[in-house]
Amino acid sequence: MQASLPRRDFSGDLRLLRIAALAAVIGAFSTLAARVLLLLIRFFTDLFFYGRFSLAELSPADNRLGAWVILVPAIGGLLIGLIARFGTEQIRGHGIPEAIEAILFKNSAMSPKVALLKPLASGIAIGSGGPFGAEGPIIMTSGAIGSLVAQHVRLTGGERKTLLVAGAVAGMMNAPVMAAVFAFEVTHDGNALLPLLAACAGAYGFTVLSMGRSILTEKIARRGRHIYREYGIDPLERHAVAEVMTTDVEWVDADATAAQVLASHFGPGQRHRAFPVLRDGLVAGMVDRGSLEHALARLAPDARIRDLVGLNPPLVALPGETCRAVAARLAVHKLERLPVVADPTAPRLLGLVSRSDLIQATAGLHAEEHERTALRGARARGRA
Repeated sequence: MQASLPRRDFSGDLRLLRIAALAAVIGAFSTLAARVLLLLIRFFTDLFFYGRFSLAELSPADNRLGAWVILVPAIGGLLIGLIARFGTEQIRGHGIPEAIEAILFKNSAMSPKVALLKPLASGIAIGSGGPFGAEGPIIMTSGAIGSLVAQHVRLTGGERKTLLVAGAVAGMMNAPVMAAVFAFEVTHDGNALLPLLAACAGAYGFTVLSMGRSILTEKIARRGRHIYREYGIDPLERHAVAEVMTTDVEWVDADATAAQVLASHFGPGQRHRAFPVLRDGLVAGMVDRGSLEHALARLAPDARIRDLVGLNPPLVALPGETCRAVAARLAVHKLERLPVVADPTAPRLLGLVSRSDLIQATAGLHAEEHERTALRGARARGRA
């Protein structure tokens, strides 16, 4: 563990450049995948409606199949059903809910089959006259490419999520600005830009107020998975350990015996569940009732605390760390409290941070979001 670094507005480091470079590579492959999908649409359009192998850009409306044309979408649907049955069922639908589900619930992992079979099935569906667009399939395919690249590099789960989104983000829906830009790109009408922005913002606001789910998340919700889409800052990220830690700390001397500490710190007047152990003025670890009782059962009654805390460097918190980082450390190691030190190489005790201390960071957010007060006027003066 490194000593505390100066606090910053953002947490980016040199790994951000690596992720950006990988995202650029994924973007290039995604562009190629989009091109391949468009060529597949042309190929299957020419094959289904004109009976020839070609990549020429022809309209299905000019076919000469007559009444037989009604069978073309049915044949396309049958082929897609076979691909879904014997390939992967993730190709069903337009693909956006599947991409969202992979990001939130599957550690951003998608199957290579999706990257191969989704554009094929989409080319058949659109080329056979199905009422579909290319945006959703491109999102799914590009997201799968981002996921496949991320799975072959040593990355965190959050970094894999970033790369999956990097592949899929160009076509994500339910984004007012993207919708306005997309419509402007199609119409090339500068006079329509302001009405487009107003209409998209109004439509988005109406859906937020009136719809519990969107068309993208409803499919996932029916599978029993809840998605919460409010944007907010984790209050634990806004506060440092030094702001919430306890400085008046009761500690245990490493030279004391286990029997003495069990009687003095864990008797009827016990105040805390665990206490930091100091050896030569430095933090050596933490001790609780369970470890003491276990030690007395297997060691001599005069066994000393220094024999119980082990030889490995103790887990500690730094005063400049965020409460979120420490909360994650407590959860990973299944602990309830950590000693706070200024330097882990010379761990002199500064305080103690516990789960209950971390909860304090949310108190200010609760007051800010839920407590209603009038700062001016008769109501405020009367309350004062």
